[in-house]
Amino acid sequence: MDWKDILLNNTPTNLWYQAHDCMLHAHYWDHSDEFTLLFIHGAIANNIWWQHIAAQIKKGQIFSVDLSGHGLSDWDSPYTLSKHAHEIETLIDAYAKGPVYIIGHSYGGAVAALAAAHRQVEKAVMVDTPLHIALDQKAPSLKSYRKYVYGTRDEAISRFKPIPNQPILDQALLHIVANASIKEEGSGFTWQFDPAFHKRDVSLEDQDLIKPMLSDMSYWYGEYSPFATESTLNRAKAFGLSLDRIEKSYHAVMLDNPKQLLEKILNIL
Repeated sequence: MDWKDILLNNTPTNLWYQAHDCMLHAHYWDHSDEFTLLFIHGAIANNIWWQHIAAQIKKGQIFSVDLSGHGLSDWDSPYTLSKHAHEIETLIDAYAKGPVYIIGHSYGGAVAALAAAHRQVEKAVMVDTPLHIALDQKAPSLKSYRKYVYGTRDEAISRFKPIPNQPILDQALLHIVANASIKEEGSGFTWQFDPAFHKRDVSLEDQDLIKPMLSDMSYWYGEYSPFATESTLNRAKAFGLSLDRIEKSYHAVMLDNPKQLLEKILNIL
């Protein structure tokens, strides 16, 4: 599949909006008022991870969001799950038309769950979300994180890889995501995210709000994902999550099997 053609022929509008005194960025496709669909990326990623899928949905209004500290949105540490959920809720309040659907990958799945606890939504989906992010109390990391600065854009792109590392069959798609995840810094190139994001906090209050939401949510996981262990899937079932597997996929399911992921999305709309 020629991803460049798909993206060039389905160019989104840049949307800027404000939440908690922070300027936030999203990409936006406006087809109709039938429904509103919001895509949320994972940790240290950006909205581009969803763009090749969002661009193929030809109905409703579609948003692919950069959370604060990511993509083109402002940095605004300290970061909390409730702050990121508030950013999604603000977008819903300002722009939603029709039923609201929220789909979040990895950390974004926890953001989706908490936003759904605060707003009326038709459906919320966790996509290969490590459940401990949303359900287990953990003190914010004290570890400092240093981003590398590379001499050229090409060198930075060559170093780009998903976390956790995994095989990538579609190198053209990986290159598109990598190229859109870089910014110039000083005399070199580095990644867009704020290293302070690694010290994010998820409160007990947020976890208590998420848990009763899970029985109304779906959990889509990669067939080979390191997070889709037997114990995790059993835990997901115990909370009432509806499970669905993305075939031949690791954690980065939108890079591994975008066709099946798109089919699942269209089936719930």
